[in-house]
Amino acid sequence: MKKNNEVIIANKTYDNIEDAGAIIKVLSDNAVSTEEKQIGKFNGFDLFIKKKQMSFNELILKGNNTYRIELGDSPHGNMVRLENVVKKS
Repeated sequence: MKKNNEVIIANKTYDNIEDAGAIIKVLSDNAVSTEEKQIGKFNGFDLFIKKKQMSFNELILKGNNTYRIELGDSPHGNMVRLENVVKKS
């Protein structure tokens, strides 16, 4: 992840993707609502999490557009997916 990317979760800034990914994984594992819940910001986008009933939970990025990312078991892999979506936007 580039150094200018930052993840803010619960008003705490993370510059280490492993730490941010681990926190997002915990939030995903503990998600109980199928409603979108804002958990922070990523590189200028609002960051939401949503529990899915029959599949992996989602991370949702909202800015000028909305992007959805299916969360997997790997915290690092989830952060790579997140970064890739931002690169394409």
